[in-house]
Amino acid sequence: MVPRTAEVLRVMLEAHRTVDWARDGAAALEAAVVVRRVLSVLQSASTTAWAHATDGTCVLLQRTQLLEQLTDVATVGVLSACPSFVQRELWPLANGGGDEAAPAWVTGCLVLTSAGRCIISVLCAVEPVGDGSGPAAGSFMCLGLRCLEEMAVGGLLAALCAALLGAPPRPQEAAGAQVVDHHAPVLAECQRVTVMALRRVISCIATVNASAAAVVLAAPAVRQLQWELLEQVAASVEEAPAQGRGGGVGAGGGRDVRSSANGAGGGGKCRQQWPLLQQQVLCQMPGNVTRTEALFIGVSAAVEAPFKLSALSELSAATALAEQFLPSRAAAAALAARACAALRSHVEQLGPGGAVPVAGARVQAAKLTDCGSCLMRLVLFRMRGAAQDELEACLPDLMVMLASCVGLAATPAGLAGMSVTDVAALLGILASCVHGRALWTDMRQPVMGVEICPSDVPARLWPMIASRTRIGSVQRLAGTGLQRSLDRLLRWAMSRGGGLDARNGVPGITIPLALTDLLGPLQLVRLMQWRVQRQLRQRQRQQTQQHDGKRGEGPGGWRAREELGLVLTALKLLRREVGRLGESAPGGAPEVLCIEAPRFGVACSVVQLGCGDHGLAPLVPQLLECVRLADAVGGAGAAGLGVGAAEGGKSAPGAADVCMVAQAVVACGASALSVLAPLLEQATASLRREAGAGAGGSGRNLFVIGTRLVTAATALRPLTKHMPAEVLLACAPQRVLAALAQLTCLLQQQPQWGREEELAGAAQQWMAQTILLLSTDERLVEGCVPGWLWVKEASGMTRAGAAQGDTLNLAALAAVCGPSYAPQQGPILSRSWRWEDHRQHRAEVVALARARAQELGLLEGLVWQVAAGVGGGRALWPPWLLRLCGNASCGNFGSEREEELKLLKCSRCRSVRYCGGACQKQHWPQHKEECGRWATAAAAGEEGDP
Repeated sequence: MVPRTAEVLRVMLEAHRTVDWARDGAAALEAAVVVRRVLSVLQSASTTAWAHATDGTCVLLQRTQLLEQLTDVATVGVLSACPSFVQRELWPLANGGGDEAAPAWVTGCLVLTSAGRCIISVLCAVEPVGDGSGPAAGSFMCLGLRCLEEMAVGGLLAALCAALLGAPPRPQEAAGAQVVDHHAPVLAECQRVTVMALRRVISCIATVNASAAAVVLAAPAVRQLQWELLEQVAASVEEAPAQGRGGGVGAGGGRDVRSSANGAGGGGKCRQQWPLLQQQVLCQMPGNVTRTEALFIGVSAAVEAPFKLSALSELSAATALAEQFLPSRAAAAALAARACAALRSHVEQLGPGGAVPVAGARVQAAKLTDCGSCLMRLVLFRMRGAAQDELEACLPDLMVMLASCVGLAATPAGLAGMSVTDVAALLGILASCVHGRALWTDMRQPVMGVEICPSDVPARLWPMIASRTRIGSVQRLAGTGLQRSLDRLLRWAMSRGGGLDARNGVPGITIPLALTDLLGPLQLVRLMQWRVQRQLRQRQRQQTQQHDGKRGEGPGGWRAREELGLVLTALKLLRREVGRLGESAPGGAPEVLCIEAPRFGVACSVVQLGCGDHGLAPLVPQLLECVRLADAVGGAGAAGLGVGAAEGGKSAPGAADVCMVAQAVVACGASALSVLAPLLEQATASLRREAGAGAGGSGRNLFVIGTRLVTAATALRPLTKHMPAEVLLACAPQRVLAALAQLTCLLQQQPQWGREEELAGAAQQWMAQTILLLSTDERLVEGCVPGWLWVKEASGMTRAGAAQGDTLNLAALAAVCGPSYAPQQGPILSRSWRWEDHRQHRAEVVALARARAQELGLLEGLVWQVAAGVGGGRALWPPWLLRLCGNASCGNFGSEREEELKLLKCSRCRSVRYCGGACQKQHWPQHKEECGRWATAAAAGEEGDP
């Protein structure tokens, strides 16, 4: 039956070529209906072969004979001619208008649907069942290979994709429309079947033959459809175009698709939305197809093939397919950013219900997270070997893509399918994009450790790119909610047993230091956007009042409590680990001397988040300007310590926001000092024991340890700059300085120490600046660095001569020890000045140190000074305004944000908050002494809480 049906269909299609159907549309339509009915016979035969492959009720020989007939060159050839017939004969008729247009359009969709179902059924029938060891499994594999080869020669899948992309447009369904065009479900089913046929060929990479399937997928029309699928997904949440616009079912047809793929890629032209992705159309389709399933099959059909090839170690074929599908890196990054954002938007619309499995659904919402992850890794994989300028051009879109993937994973549906390992990998990918390396673009194994830039390009990318590129990336990220998504992911991972190091089979979670270069500017750009909007709105309001006297709606609000979520989570995470500082890393070595140093890394990250040049510290002066702006137009001013004035239902930054951010800066520095000092002292004590025992650390990576010296010294300067003197006196930064000097001296004695000396020199420069900053306050000179800078300008010396470089005596610094930390071997930091009695000349030393620090620009934008000017006498320590559990060992990460935890104040001092009675009881031994003192201060009215 199959050969005869194929022959009849071939004769009919050839006869169509010899007749001019343009003169008689009704006759052409009648002939097309006959073609569809004959094609349905082949569809029934292929469905029968697939059904018998699964139920086992048919004789094996009969099934084999049926599959041989269906995969014969003649049968596959005539199937390939059917989509071409539709594109050649029916689409012009549908475009011509008249009574035959709509029936021709429907018939063409039905023909394409039947051809697609034939592909699906045949390829499903030849795939091995189970482990592939059943009877005639080899014969079926051969039949499958023959089918793929004939599809490649005849172009069956390519013709099907081209016909779908070339279909005439139909009126666009309005969002939420109650009445839907009855033809729309027909087109939606045609689109679904074509996409499923494409996915079936992709699955044959692993089940039938990778090379043959790759040839089929390499056809230009197939790549055009894959690109169009991503375009449709990206446009699924964008504003729908006007009815009748667009260029056909494929949103512009093959011409628009190829122009986008080769450089546009940004959705600059309105696209007609596929009915397959419209909820009101899906509701009228048979089979309970959901929008989640439609999005899933669309993205997976576009991106799965390279992963299937790489899983079989076909790396060259995977690379070639990725390059063919994404010829332009810039267009690929732009499209991926839009598609990932659309997936995130869809999953967010599901809300908490997205995490609940839907009974009977073939695809759950959590699968969309995997789709976004696959698309992200494919684009990063495509970035391999990109030149520096090309990578910079792609970076804003890459960052938006990664931020959307992070947001997708942070939704309830995303978290339902996540693990702590996935969270750690996602943070690593985001940080690697800032640094310039994609460390986790594994493409489902074995493609691992793929660099997204050439090996001769410096690994730390973000600080080295053009400032306009950084600004553009940050502005693009401002609307993605990246910080809130990271906060939610970290808290979720902590609540599932994650920590700063791996234990009990749960991987470690860290806050990569690279992200601190990005998150601070994100805070600043959001504030600047509020400021610009406020100024524009003020100008518009003045113009409006001149005309009609009405007052318009104000700009969106900015509240410190809403913006500091990630910083508070990082603080809480770091504080929780303080109690575990006495534990050694695996093998008994101190953490700083090991390859992995999670607590050290997070401590340095927290410093940069709060005190660094790209952290919260630069936000305080800008926030103060916003407070003054709000005060000038009737908002909350410097005198008001409330929440900020409301205009148009939104909040303006107030003085309390300035103080809250300043307190977060100080808390970051204080918490980091409490971790860095013991970690460095542990490493110093370990090296001393080794030196005393004559043991060597030949297995250590001295370059990594030297890099940590620089990192710690770099972190010391900003926290010393922005923390008030009373907090520094309590936190003792001189402990860290002494430990750094001692560790450096011990490392210099290691026989392998060589090229690391340059790192030690850089660390000493940062340490010298820190000592200089500590010497600008008489209280700190007395309590932290007594006699470290002991100078007076020599007679006859000019200021130009005094402006020579500072000299750090590393041996003298290494010799100091507590509790006094007074130098034993002369001055620690000296200039071209002579030695004098520091007790008699302390004020002069402080004045000289302040002048030198002013020359170096170290005294600009001090957070504690700015906050003191707006806080009405409020102290920055303790951090009264920060909603953070007072128990440093608190492990309550159950809410999405720290702000959402219900915190209760200590009933006596009314200053410290706790998330419950257990935390208050655990913290009482540490809080007991300070509770009375703070209660007295609160009673005197020195502090309050808004």
